[in-house]
Amino acid sequence: MTYFELSVTQPLAPVHRNGRWYRGLMLMPLLLAAACSPAPDSAAPQTTQASAPSPAATEVAQATDEEPVLNFRNWTDYMPEGMLADFERETGIKVIYHTYGTNEELEKLMAFKADSEDLVVPSLNYGGAQATLGFYQPLNKALLSNYKNLDPVFLQSMETADPDNRFFVPWAWGHTTLFVNKTRVSKALGDLAYPSNEWDLVFKPAYTQRLKSCGIAYVDAPSEIFPLALHYLGLNPHLPDEPSMVRALEMLKAVRPDIGAFSSAMLDVLSADKACVGIAWSGDIDSAITALKDAGHRDELLGALPSAGTLMFVDALVIPVNAKHPRNAHAFINFYLRAKNAARMPNEIGYPNGNTAALEFVTPEVKDNPLIFPPPEFFNRLVPTNTFSNKARWDMMQAYVDFAFKIDTQK
Repeated sequence: MTYFELSVTQPLAPVHRNGRWYRGLMLMPLLLAAACSPAPDSAAPQTTQASAPSPAATEVAQATDEEPVLNFRNWTDYMPEGMLADFERETGIKVIYHTYGTNEELEKLMAFKADSEDLVVPSLNYGGAQATLGFYQPLNKALLSNYKNLDPVFLQSMETADPDNRFFVPWAWGHTTLFVNKTRVSKALGDLAYPSNEWDLVFKPAYTQRLKSCGIAYVDAPSEIFPLALHYLGLNPHLPDEPSMVRALEMLKAVRPDIGAFSSAMLDVLSADKACVGIAWSGDIDSAITALKDAGHRDELLGALPSAGTLMFVDALVIPVNAKHPRNAHAFINFYLRAKNAARMPNEIGYPNGNTAALEFVTPEVKDNPLIFPPPEFFNRLVPTNTFSNKARWDMMQAYVDFAFKIDTQK
């Protein structure tokens, strides 16, 4: 029985990993108008010298007349150490690697410079909508001998965004939750009891007014913050309609003066000990806690598993429709799906990936970490959030500007 068979009691649908308000605001009308202009690179490419392929690499390196190059764009801090070099050494394919920080940034690239990448990693709530617009090409599963390693229950859960699993291969999944420095939080709260629902720490003024003294940070992502706020209010995070958004915005504005930072690099914020509580992604929280402890931090640090549950995300590998090296992209996907390679993602980065065969190679310490592999009782409280419509995304971006950048200091 697989991890997901043990845990899943309802169909899952993914939510996205990140999003900065200003990129989305600029992007949405451009996409709707089908404008066309070049998109700048977000980061300088990283390359390494590829060596001759290993004779044992036939599983990965399919016969191809493509030049031995792979243009790969991924999230920052989302690649196991040495994985690209290992792929290059085994296949002789040189990887030109770029990173980005938001789904909106990637979406702009796919809309305006679609032939620049061979492999990208959108979050499924963005990628599913993009696939219906023709951004991506279907997988050739005949080139993916290791596809069999994927958990069929997990693949079924992805079909909400990707019917029949035509386009996407899971790269990683996780959930959005809270980093808590329990020592500093308890001191700041004083005689106010620690809440049974830990979302109170960031959404309830009685708590935020006290915790602002030690630092509150939010991930800089409208399509994370508003669904979380809706869920906290007992509303449907799948349907950010106008009445629901009015309530969520009113609640968020009440705590806005207490929020000290918004960041799309929460790993850096938390690792630098700049907040006692922060909304971030599960793997980043785990990495930050590890970094702080390695630096000699003695406070009690935890990644919360809120009693009210939270949102799940899935990020996935997909090949752009105009990719110049699609067979090389398939070669990397197949390389990643190999059990020992897939195990490097949870072991090093702190995110599982739905690869059943990889579980054998995941360390006991990681398997037993509830922040990475949540226990069934918490896993079943993860909120399945469907792909947002363009209007819903636009409404959330506008509301986010109103929330994050119009501060009412008269409290």
